Amino acid sequence: DDVETLFILGSAYGRRGMLAGTARDAWSAARDAQRAKGKLDPVQELAPGNVDAVAAEGLYQYYVGTFGSVTRAASRLLFGLSGDRQAGLRALDTARRRGTYTRTEAGFFQGLFYLQYENRPSTAQPILDGLRDRYPENLYFATMSAYARQRQARFEAARPIYEAVLRKLGGTGVYGREGESITRLLYGQTMMALGAYEVAEEQFVRVVQLRAAESDAYPHAYLFLGRLADVAGKRDIARTYYRKVLTLSDAAGSREAAERYLERPFAEAEIPALVGGPSRAR
Repeated sequence: DDVETLFILGSAYGRRGMLAGTARDAWSAARDAQRAKGKLDPVQELAPGNVDAVAAEGLYQYYVGTFGSVTRAASRLLFGLSGDRQAGLRALDTARRRGTYTRTEAGFFQGLFYLQYENRPSTAQPILDGLRDRYPENLYFATMSAYARQRQARFEAARPIYEAVLRKLGGTGVYGREGESITRLLYGQTMMALGAYEVAEEQFVRVVQLRAAESDAYPHAYLFLGRLADVAGKRDIARTYYRKVLTLSDAAGSREAAERYLERPFAEAEIPALVGGPSRAR
């Protein structure tokens, strides 16, 4: 019966439902939306009139609002669920500014949604910067702050933030292989955009060596190694990397991208849009 715990559990089910919805698994997405609602509704009962309850409602509204039309229809038909993305974002903004228990979580999810689902990195950046300033030892907040700059093609501004995170990695055992893999993959993308291909390759190789198979960064590291090989004119090596991606679980379109590059080589001119443009399979 703890408000913050219920909020986090509800958000976890919601995020999983969003992923299922993206994968067009309407049943799983709808079930997770129902589970999220089951965790988030008590927040409003435990804290009536509390702004933190607004955050819970915002999360739920946004989760269901992200589903495709088929999944939204299934959610309404099976469980009576409906959602509104913009209403959800407004509620999270209220909780971020005025909340007590959920201020940090509301800010994190609001920034994440603007960055990854709304393709509004310039809106996400000040929110994520605020979290980075408030929690300087939280390396994930710092990485997302840098990524917001990367998504705006502000590669020189993103670079020192990624590098500061990597310097801190040796002093913490909390971040884990998955967190390190994500930071190194994004830093490698930034250095690739800056033309520092050797540094970028070092980062992608390190991600492969970490073998965080549970992370989307793992297959995408092979994809980027293939792209670098294509840029260097090493087509046979590039094909080897792309074929490796096809042996791994799909991660945000990684297999589709590998199949595409097996048919035609990646071109250097594609780099800026790939690593600094709208969110997509990277």
